[in-house]
Amino acid sequence: MLRLASSPPAARVAQAVSPSVQLVLVPARDFTSEKALHTRIKSVKGIQKITKAVYMVASAKLRKQQARLEVGRTFAEPIENLWSAPESKKPQKDQKFVLVSVTSDRGLCGGFNSSVTREAKKVLNDAIKKYGKIDIITFGEKVKVGLERGFGEHFHTTISDFGKLPARTFRQTGMLVDFINNNDFDAGVMLFNRFKNLAAYDLTSIPMAGKAEWAAAAADAFVDYEIQGNIDTIDNLIEFCQAVRLWSAFVETDTSELSARTSAMQGASTNTKELLSTLSLQYNKLRQARITNELIEIISGATASDADEDEDSLEYWMSSQQKDEVAEEGAEQGQRA
Repeated sequence: MLRLASSPPAARVAQAVSPSVQLVLVPARDFTSEKALHTRIKSVKGIQKITKAVYMVASAKLRKQQARLEVGRTFAEPIENLWSAPESKKPQKDQKFVLVSVTSDRGLCGGFNSSVTREAKKVLNDAIKKYGKIDIITFGEKVKVGLERGFGEHFHTTISDFGKLPARTFRQTGMLVDFINNNDFDAGVMLFNRFKNLAAYDLTSIPMAGKAEWAAAAADAFVDYEIQGNIDTIDNLIEFCQAVRLWSAFVETDTSELSARTSAMQGASTNTKELLSTLSLQYNKLRQARITNELIEIISGATASDADEDEDSLEYWMSSQQKDEVAEEGAEQGQRA
């Protein structure tokens, strides 16, 4: 069965090429009536109002979020420079791999979330070949939706609906990082978008290591320091470093999301403006054509009415002349008689 738009020439050509093909003519989608165009214009105007409103809200939040980003980077960078994540062991089938991905809960921000989801799928496909067990920890609704179909059996924890809470704090992050610290893994990767400028962001992949690797690297990291306390001190420092890394990912993601949404809504507003201009021009052409046809009908009707009146007048004049001629002939015959 072949579906074609309503076009007799196209149907004849297809039937000539293959007479056995059953053709189903589908009406072509166009706006041939003023009512359809008016409805479409009204719909586009509604979309334009939404995009402008979202753009204004995102722009207002972005300025405040940039200030939080500067504070977050100032807090996280010295700790990361002092004690960075150690290298993980060589992959083995008896080891566990964990993927931590951070995205937003909402859309309307272009390819912001899809970039993390695509990279997460690549990392998972590669990790499944190298490790015996895979755990997925997601922060954000979008990455969960993108991964649950192909990797649903590997999900360990999913956390979303951050938009219903106030601005994220380090105390909240300290509670959320327990889902990572309580997972006894050997290697892992954290994926998120790092804010670059108002028009761009970079997809960032941070390697993650288990507590054993962190503890082994503590001697080199704190060689210039004297650590007091028992073994729990190192464990507390490891958990604190994980919380700082997750906090940094949250702050970078929130800022990148707002910048991406601002750019996406600005482009959408521009597109709706151009679309409205095109639709308005087409609507005006149809309206002018309708008015012209109505004027032609009115003028044609008036002309036809005038012609009928002239014809009636001519018939009346001719009948009067004939009556006068008959009367004159009758008078003449009477005189002769």
